[in-house]
Amino acid sequence: MQTDRAAPVRAAAPQLVTRALRSVQATIERSGGYVVNTSCTVNTPHPPTITDKSLLVPEQTAPTIGDRLNDAGVTWAWYSGGWNNAVLGHADPLFQFISPFARRGFVDHTQYDTTSILKFIEERWNLEPLTDRDARGGDLLSAFDFSQSS
Repeated sequence: MQTDRAAPVRAAAPQLVTRALRSVQATIERSGGYVVNTSCTVNTPHPPTITDKSLLVPEQTAPTIGDRLNDAGVTWAWYSGGWNNAVLGHADPLFQFISPFARRGFVDHTQYDTTSILKFIEERWNLEPLTDRDARGGDLLSAFDFSQSS
């Protein structure tokens, strides 16, 4: 992580987030190295527009990372119906940041996907990647200017 772009640290927030995420990471059930999912059955069809099945996260079974996040007291949301039909990209091709540190008038033409949000959190708090997919993702740091005061 580049220290010149690091967000300001607020009290115990980084330690609390780090502890919660490490707790979740330590208890995630995995199958073949992937986070498992219960929100959809293994019979759920993949999105019909996807022809390259290598872009899909393999279908899995219980328990979910969401269950682990809930147990750790972390609020979360996933809007695509589950991890087993997640593909690179997102239905909304636009990430919008509402933050005092967001770069004003900045348009980033880098290709990101939903795991870029996770990558950003991992980079910011120096956490190990949960999967190869988020390890390879973009981290969204270019969308922020942490050198300015809030």
